Amino acid sequence: MLQLKTKTLLGLAALAGGFSVSLAAAQPMPSAEQMWAIIQQQQQQIQALQQQLGQTNQQVAQVEKVAEEVKSSRGAGSHWSDKVTVSGLIEGTVSSTQNKAGNMAALANGSDINLKKAELSIDGQVNPWVSANVTLLYENDTNPLNVDAATITVGNREKFPVSVTVGAMALPFGVFESNMVSDPITKEMAEIKDSAVVVSYALKGFTADVYAFNGGSQKTGKNNSIDQFGGDIGYEGEFEGVTAAVALRYVNSVENATGLYDDLSTPTDMAGYTSAWGANGKLSMGGLTLIGEYIGLTDHIQQTTAGDRNGGKKASAWQTELAYSFPALGQEAMVAVAYNGSDGAQVVDMMRSRYMALAGISVYENANLNLEWKRDVDYSVADGGSGNDADSLTLRLAVTF
Repeated sequence: MLQLKTKTLLGLAALAGGFSVSLAAAQPMPSAEQMWAIIQQQQQQIQALQQQLGQTNQQVAQVEKVAEEVKSSRGAGSHWSDKVTVSGLIEGTVSSTQNKAGNMAALANGSDINLKKAELSIDGQVNPWVSANVTLLYENDTNPLNVDAATITVGNREKFPVSVTVGAMALPFGVFESNMVSDPITKEMAEIKDSAVVVSYALKGFTADVYAFNGGSQKTGKNNSIDQFGGDIGYEGEFEGVTAAVALRYVNSVENATGLYDDLSTPTDMAGYTSAWGANGKLSMGGLTLIGEYIGLTDHIQQTTAGDRNGGKKASAWQTELAYSFPALGQEAMVAVAYNGSDGAQVVDMMRSRYMALAGISVYENANLNLEWKRDVDYSVADGGSGNDADSLTLRLAVTF
């Protein structure tokens, strides 16, 4: 546009010069000296116009720069819809379980249709340095819709490696990643959800977190205070077509994990906190993905008056999984197998072993159909279990948006 204006003004100047010459033709012809003076005068006028246009270009560029800086300082856009992202997940299942002995209460015989999960997540980018998230969750036809997570994060990883997150969340103790329909035993035993403050670091593949929280478990006679904490350190990188990730994790009060906390008769009557550590790894190459995770308690859980809650055992759990993705019928398909296990976790109702196999395919964009076979093996009667096993078959339709 500015170039067009420049050409237009220069053309008008030339036309004005030509018009003055035509007027002069009706009068006596000027001398060579007068003609030269006229040409110099016109040249000066053209140079003045060019200088004014140059200044105008600079002013327009400056205005555009200021407008861009203002837009950037306010975030992606000034309208709220430019700052908010909504996503969700819905999982419906049809399942059948055959319990051979009929006395595994958690795995009774029968079949059912369930809304396994309904999740709605709202993310808001308040400005380049502050973001927020609220996640609503309905699960397994038994838990009502509730706020599963609500956090505020201060940080910008593109400009600075450290960020701080505060709010209700699943603490970064354990990854529990799986392609299966059923949760791994590691998650059933050791997932901790609480309100916390997390300081995170991420740079060139290296990550680390330290966090503090005030869990439901408390030492006998101690004040209710923020004295529970944990941390992790990890690395992820790609080496000649192979993506590898590994991390080590620690928490000083694992009894706040849902699978362990529900077994406590009086959480405020702890003889002491029970710490735990974990390790997880992942390898991906082409369509193959290998996942592994281990969670182990450093001591048994003990309450002052109720005594030992797990027969003096240091409970542990692990998970291994191998998945392969490939194209089929013009869609993305997957097959996977997994083995989960636990040790010393019979009192908190964990299975001794869990075998799983899955086949799945993307039926439409963001819609996946999976069929899972699972065999749960309980602890023996001598070890405090039922000594039985159960087979389950589950068909799941999952839709994300």
